[in-house]
Amino acid sequence: MKNMDEIIVELILEHNCVIIPSFGGFVSKDIGASIDFVKGTILPPSKHLLFNIQLKNNDGLLTAALSRAQGITFIEANDLISKTVHNIQSDLSSGKKVSLENIGTFHYNQENILVFEQDRYFNFLLTSYGLAPLQFISNQTIEVVQPIKNLNNKSNLWKYAAAACLLPFAFYSFWIPLKTNVLSSGMISYHDLNPFKNNIPQHYKLKNNSCKIESIEDLDPTFENQKAEAQINNGVWVYQIDDEKSIYITADKTIVEEQPIIPVPNSGNNLNYVSAAAFNCIVGCYSQKENVEIFSKKLISNGFQVRLIQEGALTKVCVGQSNDATSLNNTVEKAKSLGLEPWILH
Repeated sequence: MKNMDEIIVELILEHNCVIIPSFGGFVSKDIGASIDFVKGTILPPSKHLLFNIQLKNNDGLLTAALSRAQGITFIEANDLISKTVHNIQSDLSSGKKVSLENIGTFHYNQENILVFEQDRYFNFLLTSYGLAPLQFISNQTIEVVQPIKNLNNKSNLWKYAAAACLLPFAFYSFWIPLKTNVLSSGMISYHDLNPFKNNIPQHYKLKNNSCKIESIEDLDPTFENQKAEAQINNGVWVYQIDDEKSIYITADKTIVEEQPIIPVPNSGNNLNYVSAAAFNCIVGCYSQKENVEIFSKKLISNGFQVRLIQEGALTKVCVGQSNDATSLNNTVEKAKSLGLEPWILH
């Protein structure tokens, strides 16, 4: 809730005359910008306040604003203004100074005359809002300052420093493209930054890491271990000879034991539950048995032989199983032609 000081300030910003009933009125006058050459200050345009003790009649401006701001009636606003004026006059009669925030101070001088001093730090002119006094140095003050030449010397020093920093860049922008092979190789080395280094022609020889294996018996004893744990992709698995050499071996050249499909007892819904084979063509995965049955019937009606693989709470719907991934290609293409998204479980 706004107090009376804040309301008076807002009214002075918008009006040229604001009256406090039974006390006096503030009359404002616009003043242009001014320059104080002694203090070296430029003052922005402002609004100068004068207090006229003769303006005591209530014009209703302050009362109406106070009534709106505090949500009280017009009569209650008048009573509040009267109480405030009575307190101000009591303080002034006892010799005290009375201050109104952002407006100014009142006091009686030795001749018992009411004196008003405006707050110089608050500008009542809205067009100058935010403008602060500007400090400047007069021409006479500048003439007294002697080290003017030092400023020029510093500026020249910065020029020399900038030239010294740019000189290496200019040199290497010429040296690197013309005296090194950075343009042909696309790579730059810190040795290229040394203009005194002799460039030695580089010769490269291809190292032959190929090897020939006559039979499986010639392989390292770890062959059987790697074969047992290898993943066969498209009938081929990778045998790692050492950290740098490896060979590809087709599955038909090695003995891959057939993994029989072990049926799992049915759950009573006429669906075939089996265990996972080496390669399984999966077209769906569900946790609800009803969804499994509906989807399986749809697949059977399209000519698929459906097998179900139970893994925990999930049931995977399989339309093909084999120990060779290539034999499932036709099944995968058929599933894709029906809008399904099959994947191979290995």
